[in-house]
Amino acid sequence: MGMYDTLCEVPVKCPRCGDESVKKVKIWNGPKDIFGEGFVFGKDKILMDWDSGYPGSLIAKEEWKDNGKIRGEAMCSKCEDRVDKKYEEIREGYEIAGKIKCPEHPSILLACKIDGENAAWVIQNDLDKIYGGSYWDESHFDVAITIKDSVAVEVEVLKR
Repeated sequence: MGMYDTLCEVPVKCPRCGDESVKKVKIWNGPKDIFGEGFVFGKDKILMDWDSGYPGSLIAKEEWKDNGKIRGEAMCSKCEDRVDKKYEEIREGYEIAGKIKCPEHPSILLACKIDGENAAWVIQNDLDKIYGGSYWDESHFDVAITIKDSVAVEVEVLKR
């Protein structure tokens, strides 16, 4: 199904915008099922793989089999919307300037060019310059999730 699970409804505050709504968090130690909107943080059990070989996924493993701390990646939808709007502003700027060259009926921006380069990559590089690093980091952040008796009970923001 993929390399990670997604825990929905995780109560964590965004370190950038301060949004306190629940977030989605990708984890790499779970059973590789997708947890839907019905997942209850602090109540529902997660079948953990404490021997996961994914680099950095395990922060600490306690002596007891179902206790420890794992790393996850949270996504803030408000920050993602902000980055998406900036992406569209940049794309529209290139379009207005007549710099985007596309084949007839392009299905994706990857099929287009700006000054002979892939248009999507040019715009993403512009975003990286605006945000002083990876634009991805503007809406995603690392968290540590404490697991007790197979239940995710606490989440804290990690510094990158």
